[in-house]
Amino acid sequence: MGNQFSCIIIGEGTLPLQCVQILREKGHEIYGLVSADNSVHTWAESNKIPHIQPTDNLREFLSQQPFDYLFSIVNPSVLPEEILELPRQCAINYHDAPLPKYAGVNATSWALMNQEKTHGVTWHVMAATVDAGDILKQVIIDIADDETALTLNGKCYEAALNAFAQLVDELSFGIAQATKPNLNERTYFSRSKRPSAGGIISWKRSAHELDAMIRALDFGTYPNPSGKAKLFINNNFFIVSQLEVLENLSKRAPGTIIAIEPNLIQVSTASYDIALHQVLTINGQALSIADLVETFGLQVGCQFCDIEPDQVRQIEKLDKSIPKYETFWVKRLATLELLALPYAQHTALHLDKQQYAYAKMSLPHEAIAFLQERRPQWNWGDFLETAFVAYLARIGGPGSFDIGYKYIDLQQQLVGTAGLFASVVPHRVEVDCEQSFEQIFQEYQKQVNLTKHNLTYPQDVVSRYPALRSLPQLGNKQLFPVVIERVEKLEDHQGESGNELSFIIAADGKECCWLYNTAVLDGDKIARMQEQFAVFLQGIVTQPEGSVAYLPLLSEQERYKIWVEWNDTKVDYSKDKCIHQLFEEQVEKTPDAVAVVFENTQLTYQQLNQRANQLAHHLRSLGVGPEVFVGICLERSLEMIVGLLAILKAGGAYVPLDPTYPSERLAFILQDTQIPIILTTAQLVNSLPAHAAQVVYLDSQWQAIAHNSQENLVCEATPDNLMYIIYTSGSTGQPKGVMIPHRGIYNQLQWRQTTFKLTQQDKVLQTISFSFDPSVWQIFWPLCNGAQLILARPGGHQDPAYLVKVIVEQQITVLALVPSILSVLLEQQGIENCQTLRHVTCGGEALPVKLIEQFFAKLNLHNVLINCYGPTEASIDATFWKCQHDTNYLIAPIGRPIANTQTYILDSHLQPVPIGVPGELYIGGVGLGRGYLNRPELTQEKFIANPFYQSRGAEEQESRGEISIERLYKTGDLARYLSNGDIEFLGRLDNQVKVRGFRIELGEVEAAIAQHPSVQQTVVIAREDNPGDKRLVAYIIPHPEQTPSSDELRGFLQEKLALHMVPSAFVFLNTLPLNPNGKIDTRALPAPSFSRPDLQQAFVAPRTPIEQEIAEIWVSVLKLEKVGIDDNFFVLGGHSLLATQVMSRLHQAFGVDLPLRTLFELPTVAQLGNRIETVQWANQLLRASESETTNDYEEGRL
Repeated sequence: MGNQFSCIIIGEGTLPLQCVQILREKGHEIYGLVSADNSVHTWAESNKIPHIQPTDNLREFLSQQPFDYLFSIVNPSVLPEEILELPRQCAINYHDAPLPKYAGVNATSWALMNQEKTHGVTWHVMAATVDAGDILKQVIIDIADDETALTLNGKCYEAALNAFAQLVDELSFGIAQATKPNLNERTYFSRSKRPSAGGIISWKRSAHELDAMIRALDFGTYPNPSGKAKLFINNNFFIVSQLEVLENLSKRAPGTIIAIEPNLIQVSTASYDIALHQVLTINGQALSIADLVETFGLQVGCQFCDIEPDQVRQIEKLDKSIPKYETFWVKRLATLELLALPYAQHTALHLDKQQYAYAKMSLPHEAIAFLQERRPQWNWGDFLETAFVAYLARIGGPGSFDIGYKYIDLQQQLVGTAGLFASVVPHRVEVDCEQSFEQIFQEYQKQVNLTKHNLTYPQDVVSRYPALRSLPQLGNKQLFPVVIERVEKLEDHQGESGNELSFIIAADGKECCWLYNTAVLDGDKIARMQEQFAVFLQGIVTQPEGSVAYLPLLSEQERYKIWVEWNDTKVDYSKDKCIHQLFEEQVEKTPDAVAVVFENTQLTYQQLNQRANQLAHHLRSLGVGPEVFVGICLERSLEMIVGLLAILKAGGAYVPLDPTYPSERLAFILQDTQIPIILTTAQLVNSLPAHAAQVVYLDSQWQAIAHNSQENLVCEATPDNLMYIIYTSGSTGQPKGVMIPHRGIYNQLQWRQTTFKLTQQDKVLQTISFSFDPSVWQIFWPLCNGAQLILARPGGHQDPAYLVKVIVEQQITVLALVPSILSVLLEQQGIENCQTLRHVTCGGEALPVKLIEQFFAKLNLHNVLINCYGPTEASIDATFWKCQHDTNYLIAPIGRPIANTQTYILDSHLQPVPIGVPGELYIGGVGLGRGYLNRPELTQEKFIANPFYQSRGAEEQESRGEISIERLYKTGDLARYLSNGDIEFLGRLDNQVKVRGFRIELGEVEAAIAQHPSVQQTVVIAREDNPGDKRLVAYIIPHPEQTPSSDELRGFLQEKLALHMVPSAFVFLNTLPLNPNGKIDTRALPAPSFSRPDLQQAFVAPRTPIEQEIAEIWVSVLKLEKVGIDDNFFVLGGHSLLATQVMSRLHQAFGVDLPLRTLFELPTVAQLGNRIETVQWANQLLRASESETTNDYEEGRL
């Protein structure tokens, strides 16, 4: 056994790691790894080997302790002599060529291009001259006829490892021999060297030369630093990825098309004919031979021309200077953040027409005076350009984005290159709107200089790097939505750009032109943008030292429209009444009318009031009054309605305790509120965790409670006292209690009654859990206006068959559903019979226009569907929109604010955004809640002082007697104003999502998963892999050798989270994908597998025809390959919405009517099959009994 030595390795990729393994297996010591490759660092960390980046003080790292050898393996950087002198023995480099030939880089490609028959690898001592040191080990490799750069690199890789293992042994035994290379034979290929003529095929070359070039530039899926072979047709370039040399000699002029077949074009060369089999666009997109032939009208006899000699010279000249900038452009393209113009109608891009129009604009006189008198050193064109990008930053949102950049110097250099290089380059704009325009101008000039310094890149660069090939936007011909173009004169512009908007600046800077694609932008929008830009320019010259974030964008007319006209919602209402007082007034009007119906029982207004009074007197005797919280843990029932009214009558505020919630969530609510009293029943009390509250049983204690007075209590509460506290999902991992006073709900109910007007003939179906605030209007709106409140049975709100049945039988007129439930309901049999509906409210999630049209088509009901929006913090609904036929929207707008409510759409600096520009939605008015219970910091963060309260807009409102709006609620929702004043909801700004109408903070779900001991890291997202089926998916990195099952995680979470917050699927990964900026790339997270998840129980196949049918239904609904009879529907990824589909299909398959709760109670195929078999057997007995009864009757025995 030889002597052990110590070493440090520098390099990238997998080859140095394989060499490290060889060294360790042979007992040698690894003191460290130096690499710019993140995967190398990950490996080193897991193997407890010290590691650094090459830029992190390399000399200090290598000098920490003496070591014998420094191995440089796939190391792209040249090491200075002072580093080479540090090892006690020597520094050794690996090179993928038979030195001294093919020194430098890309050796395998050059060997193939030169049609070498052999190649090789070399391990050599490192010297001051690159690849010129003494040779320690060399292996020669044969080159096959069909060899590519990819396959030859693979051979070199294998030879390198074998040679390295031998070299290590020779070094350890001290028998390694170094031989001096014959430097007279040395050939060197620099990093910037490229194939002649940029790799463009010259048909005057031999077929074998062309074949060699194409194979030499074929790196497979690996990065290709050299270039691609390109076909030149009519000033267009295409990548040739596969060519075949044919046996027949060429008899026609080089470049002549000899034959065209569906999958090949046969072309003559200077020697043999060749067949082009595979062609790509210059960006690497697949292109069929048939499409190529059709596009250019290619025919047999046509001739492909070579590019002109002067073009070749210009291309080769640029090929000497441009390659050194390639790394810069690859990184910029990989991290591209394209600016999305808020005004662009992207659906129009699907139209295959590109029509352009101009809109000229002159530099305002005030700006000219400013530049002449106060900034004479500034270039006018640079001023205009900087102002434009600052304007884009204000309307586009992010402070960092990329636009296209086209400038005069570059265009002059690219003359004669026929589009081989990018004439429009990605220009990174970084604008800090907190800075003054003066500061931004100076910083922006540096950004422009950086872009110009790096010139451009070859158009084929996207196809050559895997990191770029995976980005779909880079395959688009029109890459940049916005381009800035500098020209000598505006008249010099060609007239078309291929972009959404080109901002063209004349050299003198006195005027500019907005060239826009009319399929995406129209004249009105461009005029609006130009007006905003003019206002912005005026702000710049007026306040050049002021923060750009606060410079105006809105004209006086637009500002007045948004602030005053669209927020003119003042309506007088009683300011001294609580909700239960409205109910009591209604009792006086219609005491004998039916107030509430639950299944087969009902109460009149008088009866309901008397029961509520009896309980309220009891609660008052227990100390309930204003600001006292009373928990209520009941299922939907008459007792629930009595309990809610009683709490309010006693002066207290109710806190819903949903008995279906997990114990841990209920425990948090009880601890957070310190509830002194809970209303429940003997049956449901066991669903509550341990607590110190006094329990009032509405079943076993009712006889005693009924001895209390039936008279109304003296109201001690005021409209400013709390009516309820409802808990919503919280981003910190714990829910947050939203405190809502009577005043906001009073306004909500008055608005509803004024706008939609309930009568005694109306029947409102109550379907929403009282833990969610829409239940408030469902319950109290009808009770305060003489209508009937119809209570759906517990769980019935998720059963579409039941809902249709109730709507028809009870003649329901008012209904509220989330869009996902409405979608399922409209597919239900018998929905066309629901003709009594006159008011249907949708809310909780985006309402697709397609669903609106489906509603109108199925029910033929008009002006009855309302899209509502509002966070719990704003007392239910804050805006509404009456759904219409034949709109141009994709998603229904959320409309305008309700009575006594204001909406503002602001940017991140609380400045109003123009019409059509996205911003965060803020809500003001009487509906605002008090804040969050015991969360003063969060309350201060989300309920902010109105920044416009002392502004002209607020003064005008108050001068007209409008309400005070001192506070605004920060919704976290992204929205924009449409030109008619309606608001369009665009999504969330934070980590909150809406799934099936439930508001879910993903952070709370992630925090719960992270508590599992086997979970190392997790991220949760909402996915919609199947249209209409949005669900939560958790991605988990488990601790090593501790992977939990999906079943285990689901059970763990069901003890901590509400059912709707438990992910439908769990995906286990080794690592989470990161984008080039180092953040988790949620778009790269894989979709959940269609295979059956890892379950604790073994797979058992269906045994009976019924089980087989059920399993097939589950497979179809859950999108799985197979389902076992003992698999739990919800563990497999099912949820309530999918459950409704299953029950509907079971009804069609077996003709049995089962309530939705059956699937929750019997969630396996076997259990459900037994129940269906039992029901079918019972139905048969019933039919037999009915038949026998009929016979008896006919025979006179009855």
